[in-house]
Amino acid sequence: MDYRDAWAFNTITGAEDFNTASGRGKLEAQFLAEAAGSWFVNDQIRDEYAARYPESAATMRVVPNGFDPQPGHAAPGIRQTRHPRFGYLGTLQYVNMPMAEFLQGWGMAFPAPEARAEAVFRGKLSASGAAGAEILETFGSASQNGLTYEGPISKRDVARFYGSVDALLLLLSTGKFVTGGKTAEYLATGLPIVSVHDLGNAATELLRDYPLWFPAKDLTPGSIAAALQECADALAHPDSAAWDAAWEYGQQFARSAILAPVISDLRNLVGHTVQRPLAEEKSNP
Repeated sequence: MDYRDAWAFNTITGAEDFNTASGRGKLEAQFLAEAAGSWFVNDQIRDEYAARYPESAATMRVVPNGFDPQPGHAAPGIRQTRHPRFGYLGTLQYVNMPMAEFLQGWGMAFPAPEARAEAVFRGKLSASGAAGAEILETFGSASQNGLTYEGPISKRDVARFYGSVDALLLLLSTGKFVTGGKTAEYLATGLPIVSVHDLGNAATELLRDYPLWFPAKDLTPGSIAAALQECADALAHPDSAAWDAAWEYGQQFARSAILAPVISDLRNLVGHTVQRPLAEEKSNP
């Protein structure tokens, strides 16, 4: 069984969708007990499931999200700049993300009309693609500070987009179970990453040792501004050793590398299944 999100609870709010004594809880317990194993995207979700279904805990393991290299995936060139271009790529769940705090922090870090930085947002504005007029108006009013929204992007253009920016913005919903689907892909770019999310999120465990990570210490506009300014300073005075280390660190999140050991285990499992007796095979062709 391969879980990305949980069934029993909401991974953003933590609210329980059903308990272990319910019909769905008993069905899930049966599935877990009968499965050879179950995979979870991070330790936090795995630990919660182990607490709910301790009889199946021994077969639960973490298989993190990975990235699929797109055409053009390559180590970024180090560009010294005092006019940084930040980028965001992904579904912008602005209702759950600290968007208002980010906009205030951006305005503090790069005030108009002297703003010497820009940020471009690409992707859908909700899971469905629909968005209220208020978020479009927000981007419209923020354009004087160098912020723009330029719509969704096709997969074939992903590497080109990453190559067009100097650093990345990681805005995530709050919640200890949240890793974020884009976190591994961001890490794989080798670019500086400014985190604008609760540091209690599961994503922090992936980012903690990344050499070009600039986290906001909390979600106040002042802390967000400080993280943006720290990143801008690093771009003005780039450290080639840190950039090389960031690229190397990020490549471990290739989906092929992450799946190799678990696929090997599955092959071993299949290779050691008990063969049915010949008489049974004849009666059950």
